[in-house]
Amino acid sequence: MAIELELTKYLEEEEVDKLINQFPVPADYDGVGSRGTMFVFLPA
Repeated sequence: MAIELELTKYLEEEEVDKLINQFPVPADYDGVGSRGTMFVFLPA
């Protein structure tokens, strides 16, 4: 099971990398959704 998160803004690739490094759980960039940048949080 994974948790998906969609931001309300679009981020540049450099911003995505910086944000992923701040999450306390493993996460992947999942592209662009209908409102903004998408992330997927993976089970540990």
